Amino acid sequence: MRKHGRSKGLVAGGTALLVAAASPVPGVPAQRRTIADCANVSVDPPRVPDGPVVPLRLDGNSLTVEQAFRVLTAPRLRVSLAAAATRTMSGYRRDAVALVTRRSPPPPRVYGWNQALGPLKDRPITPAESKEFQKRVLASHGVATEPVLPGRIARLALVIRANQMARGHMGVRPELPGKFLELVNKGVTPVLPQVGSLGSGDLQPMAVAGQVATGTGGCASWVRPGGPTRVGRAADILRAAGIAPAELEMGEALPIMSGSTVVAASAVAALHRARAQADHAEGAFALFMEALRAEAGSLDPRTHDERRIPEERAVAARLRRLVRGSEFMTDRTRVRFNPEDSHRVQDAVSVRAAPHILASLRRNMDHVGKVLAPEMNASTSNPLVFREAGGGVEFVMGGNWDGAVLGHSLDALNAGLVDAGVLSQELSARLLSSR
Repeated sequence: MRKHGRSKGLVAGGTALLVAAASPVPGVPAQRRTIADCANVSVDPPRVPDGPVVPLRLDGNSLTVEQAFRVLTAPRLRVSLAAAATRTMSGYRRDAVALVTRRSPPPPRVYGWNQALGPLKDRPITPAESKEFQKRVLASHGVATEPVLPGRIARLALVIRANQMARGHMGVRPELPGKFLELVNKGVTPVLPQVGSLGSGDLQPMAVAGQVATGTGGCASWVRPGGPTRVGRAADILRAAGIAPAELEMGEALPIMSGSTVVAASAVAALHRARAQADHAEGAFALFMEALRAEAGSLDPRTHDERRIPEERAVAARLRRLVRGSEFMTDRTRVRFNPEDSHRVQDAVSVRAAPHILASLRRNMDHVGKVLAPEMNASTSNPLVFREAGGGVEFVMGGNWDGAVLGHSLDALNAGLVDAGVLSQELSARLLSSR
């Protein structure tokens, strides 16, 4: 009862948000929420510079974080499925469909394939109802509102999901991830809303991605390098880009949205930004040490070797390289600026602790990368289909869609970034202080 009551509260809160957003403000012309009609939807980026086409082949096993970074930043992509992955998917699909449609013995009951979802999981779905059921699954789950995800994250989510499907265990036809990649290759990106109140994982944004791929709903953007981004109804954008809408078959709606793919894509983007910020923080701290004429002793490798933290050793080594040969960090220069600054014992805590704090950020970043690498090459859905020893297949219901491990790694990354931000504030205050 408590869970049901909480869900009602979330729905009520979401309704209140929509009503408040649509309510007129005195003196301000009323505007409709634009995600519903795709008019004046603000997408990022509004324009993409031209550039080389970045090729990428997906096999379900070897997508790296560095490749995911390139998907985020490349103006144009040419992504394809490996031939071996296509064969694997076709084999699993053939045997999975044969299993759930057999007449004798009675087929197993499989969630989202020949059974409905959620509270209706005990309601059978006949093969004749299956295609319509796929459409209704996407329509019922794709209910959310603005703000929308940046286009590069939505595009990366399609690539990650295609790679996860390429493993074969989701039981979809190769044509489904192939359609996602056709969208990516032709510059079409689903406009994925972030705000909703249904379940966990990526149900809502990825349901919208499924609606866009099938042309049954949602908004999409179409980017041609060097030109402005066009936004409109998915069916109109697909038609303009020359893309035939996907037609889903049995069991294919749920694998689109059951998972943590948007979380993974967002984590890749967060890690990409964090790496740049960590590099900038180290460079800025080296400049700070020169400006403050700091003691180089705090970077002594013996101190950091004794702490036995690899990231700390690496940060200190990079800082030593950056300040090597600096005349500002010598007694001779200190006395020139301040004759009384000739007997300094040690610098302030914030200065001496900086390599340790920046090392903590580096360690948290490394952890996110180690979580992401298998996540992007895993079957994060429910149910999954596995090959039996005798050559047949078996469906297994589980919880591989859950994103707890990924989410906790991002919490740690946030903590590291906050610590680095506090350090920056402390060092800035010391620069400005007259003491």
